[in-house]
Amino acid sequence: MDIFDEIYQDFKKVNGFNGIMVMDDQSILYDRITLEKMDKGQIESMARVINESSRKLLKRTGQGRCKTIILEFQESKMILLDIEDIHIIVIADKGANLGHIILVSEKNRKKLHRIEKTPTISEKVTEAPIKGETTPTGEVKSLPEEGEEATPPEEPQGLPEIKPPISLPTMEKEVEVPAAEKEKIGLVLEIYENILLAMSIGASKIMGVAPARGMLRKSLPYNECPQILEGVEVKANAAIEFDTIRSNIEKSQNRVEDIIEGLNGIIWAITENYGRVMGYDAFRGMIRPEFKSIHKTYGTAMEKLGIINGIHPELRKIWEESS
Repeated sequence: MDIFDEIYQDFKKVNGFNGIMVMDDQSILYDRITLEKMDKGQIESMARVINESSRKLLKRTGQGRCKTIILEFQESKMILLDIEDIHIIVIADKGANLGHIILVSEKNRKKLHRIEKTPTISEKVTEAPIKGETTPTGEVKSLPEEGEEATPPEEPQGLPEIKPPISLPTMEKEVEVPAAEKEKIGLVLEIYENILLAMSIGASKIMGVAPARGMLRKSLPYNECPQILEGVEVKANAAIEFDTIRSNIEKSQNRVEDIIEGLNGIIWAITENYGRVMGYDAFRGMIRPEFKSIHKTYGTAMEKLGIINGIHPELRKIWEESS
């Protein structure tokens, strides 16, 4: 029996226990939730959002590390345990004894410390002795093996480049709708590219890039919008591959109205998913600055094109504030 099965068996003794999920910052390590009606993908996304937000909040307020988060829903409870780089999610009935759950949780907190970690490059490494001669200063100077030509020392490599976080491009003061159909489609795609980018930026700021990327990827309605989303992925920086969307739309040769309807469908699905996980107020809050910038530049054009009328009403509220 491995350590995760041991933990599961410990929790199984708690009345009202419905399962656990164990994950690290990248993936699910163990999943054993007995309730069929629970969406495990939603649970994972919710846990990542809440955990990352709590970390940032506690860091800003100087309250130390988050150990346990307890959420009470209408019919159940969810307990999040943060143990080093591992997170345990415990699902239980609403009437389950919370004290018993916490007691078992603390017991298993110690068990998880036994999990071996992969050695990092910063750990001490025993090196083989170097063949060479000692200089007057005591420094060992390596010598080539017999028959081996001496090679000049390699140039030291520079520090790895650290890319800045994604941000909206510089925008004009106000954009007008062009008369020509081709230019009009180009403007529509430009607007939606910025809207989707704004959603990625907002999510990344609140929950971190990796969780935002995972959640956005799960939110894309591939089945409902197969033509537009064919081959579309979410990049490592949590931004959607809009160049692929652009290419798919250009191939389809659809009218402006059809393009707007399709892209609004994608925005709608993403908004619904984020709204279910974190609530619409929180979702609007995390994208408000970028959405206001978009409205300042494209507001009139979006109104004329019918984008605002067709977009999710929870997003429309942000633009109504700006009017």
